[in-house]
Amino acid sequence: MAASLRKVLIAGGGIGGVATALCLKRLGVPFLLLEQAAAFGEIGAGIQLSPNVTRLLARLGVGDELARIAVRPEGLEIQSWRSAERILWTPLGAAAEARFGAPYFHAHRADVLDLLVRALGRDQVVFGARVESFAQDADGVTVAIAGGATHRGDVLVGADGVHSVVRHQLFGDGAARYAGNVAWRGTMPAEAVAHLGVARVSNNWWGPDRSVVRYFISAGRTLNWIGISRSATPTRESWSALGTVEDALAEYAGWNPAILAMIAATTRLYRMALYDRAPLDRWTDGRVALTGDAAHAMLPYHAQGAAQSIEDAWVLAGCLADQPGRPAVRWRATRRSAGRAPTGCRPTPARPRPCSTWPIRTPSPAATRACARTCAATPTASPRARSASTATTPRTRCARIRHAPADRRGAPRTVSAVP
Repeated sequence: MAASLRKVLIAGGGIGGVATALCLKRLGVPFLLLEQAAAFGEIGAGIQLSPNVTRLLARLGVGDELARIAVRPEGLEIQSWRSAERILWTPLGAAAEARFGAPYFHAHRADVLDLLVRALGRDQVVFGARVESFAQDADGVTVAIAGGATHRGDVLVGADGVHSVVRHQLFGDGAARYAGNVAWRGTMPAEAVAHLGVARVSNNWWGPDRSVVRYFISAGRTLNWIGISRSATPTRESWSALGTVEDALAEYAGWNPAILAMIAATTRLYRMALYDRAPLDRWTDGRVALTGDAAHAMLPYHAQGAAQSIEDAWVLAGCLADQPGRPAVRWRATRRSAGRAPTGCRPTPARPRPCSTWPIRTPSPAATRACARTCAATPTASPRARSASTATTPRTRCARIRHAPADRRGAPRTVSAVP
């Protein structure tokens, strides 16, 4: 059925746009990818890839290559910002892969984009193609490019990010909203911080009005970190917005020496504003559909931005291949239901139930007290990351943790986090 679609136009050559093109290619659907840059370039820093997306990347034929360029963390650890006391621990690594059927990886965003591009090829990519507008009719969509060129297709997919031109024309909902926070993103060679003994884990540090997450990427050759802090004045929302080590050290003054030493060793540092958007009631209009941040911009607290854009690509490509005569008609309903928890797993006011019984381990009652101290000093956010316009860390779960009784030997307790 896919043969009846003459061409799908894709605006945006980031991870979401390239993944959409690759999914369409695998299904035999013709496409043309429009990328405003002159070439695919090395951008960004670390991203976390959970099993919901590594499973799809394996099905797209890039799983083995991903394993070679990524790092598989052994667990997720949360520590107190000043004392470094462990607050929470949950296993990842082989345990997570056995549980969920796919691995959890840390990777460099540019490495992931590169492996997708190599799988896709460049013969159906137009560079230097900045989309300015589009017009749709009963027979198709025409996209106008800066400089006067046009492209014609059956469907347009807007994968052009949080500042989407396609979304603006479809729904006119204004500019993206500043979240009140900035992200510090830094990288350095692993050998530069070898003396700090950083483990291969997703290492989170929680503190007043600030947080830090650090982990290895690029097959362990590079340490990546991201810090979130408040800022009344927005900076640019751009991967090329540079920051300074001196400013970052001042921002995290008083934090544990291990964090300050890591910041001091940073060789490439960016400081970018965080933006999101209010949720839309629909992601399609006629022959035009939105995906990724253009459809549902996410702040980084759940580490799901790249994962959700690839999931979008998988589902939308399937819809187009299955019903080419009715482009995007099933997109929103199918994508929304794909992420819906089973009915029996939804929390209720009378008796909240965890959406996952995946174990989180706390080492002692002292850790719980440390977590409470951190929570008292740290603002909370809406459980919906996309609506958390003033948060600096995800909503803390201290008050919503179910503890199993500790054994008589004082062994760590297993707990379940309630979303």
